[in-house]
Formats: sequence, structure tokens, C-alpha cells
Amino acid sequence: MTYAGTVLALLVGVVSTLAPRSAVNRHVASDAELLNAADTVLINVVEFGIMRNNGDIDSAAFIATRVIPNIEDQEYGWGLTVRTSRHAVHVREEFDLPRPASVAEATHNAASITYSDDRRRLVIERDMRVQPGGVMWHFWTSEEDDAPGAYELRLYIEDRLVGRFPYVLEPRAAPRRGGNGVCTKCNKVGSLDPGATSALACS
Repeated sequence: MTYAGTVLALLVGVVSTLAPRSAVNRHVASDAELLNAADTVLINVVEFGIMRNNGDIDSAAFIATRVIPNIEDQEYGWGLTVRTSRHAVHVREEFDLPRPASVAEATHNAASITYSDDRRRLVIERDMRVQPGGVMWHFWTSEEDDAPGAYELRLYIEDRLVGRFPYVLEPRAAPRRGGNGVCTKCNKVGSLDPGATSALACS
């Protein structure tokens, strides 16, 4: 199974399970309504959280949370389901940052990236494809220079606010020399080589 396929399957399961208690449930249109409004975009459920794969893509799990472990390559982001006849929709992500950004992020996936004058707000805009089953997602990986602290993400689809996610990126643990360390993938404790400063990782 490819990683994209894993994410798709996970999010389909997550949103179908959590839809009844989601804070962002939307009206589900009938087929007649969709025929009468071919370009309608209806959001059914939105979730935010982390991906945990325990070192194995096939065992990946999506965990809904607002606390992000600040460890190398930790993936976090949002997923949603949508009903629309469109092949792509316009997505805008607005981030409130815990401190001014030091350098501009590189543009990726044909995204438009802008900062506020005080560099405390980051806005990313792009057109994103609607995947089979109406699933969409966007994940990031934590980087060593990411500022820990309180963030807020506001997610817009076709200029309509569909999710507001305050979250906290935890402080990154200081590197250790020798002794025991915690695996960044499976969270198991193991021995570090003498003089080693990096965290463990499953072999």
C-alpha cells in the first residue's frame, strides 16, 4: 500500500467514525440538490491531528489531537470529506504563529505563501484535488527550527471557514549523550551509543 493510499484509507475510516460527534458537521445534500447546484461544495467533517506509523507505513494510525510532539519527522495536519462535482477546490490555510517567522518558507505544490507585516501570520493558498471518496488532506512534518508554543490554524475551502484548530507544538527535547533514549517512531526506550546526541530510530 502506498503512503497516499494509507492516508486515504485512514481518513475515510476516521471521518466516518467521528462524524456524529464532530464539531464541524455539515448538511449532506441529496442527489437532486447536487444536480441543481453542480458546483456546490459541501463539507461533511473535518479533523486535525497527527500520523503515527510506528516505523511501518502499513500500521499507520491517524490520531485526533491538538498537542503535537516536537520530534523529527512527526507528521500532523488536517483531513476532511467533501461532496462536490469539482475535481479541485481552492484551499486557504491561515496560521497564527507563536513568534515572528525568521525566514520565508519555500513555495511548494504551486502554493501562494504570504506573511503578515509582523510575520506572526502565515497564509498558504492553493487549488487542491479532491481524492476518490471525497477525501482531502494536508500534512506537515515538524522541523528542528519550528517554534514551540501555541498555534492556530483556520482552514477555508472556497473562501468558507470550515475548521478552526488551536494546537500546541511541544518543546523539542534536548539531545542526550549516551544512556537511554526514546525512539522517534515507536516511543520505545533503548540504549544510545556513547557520545551519540541524536534520538533513536527503529532500524
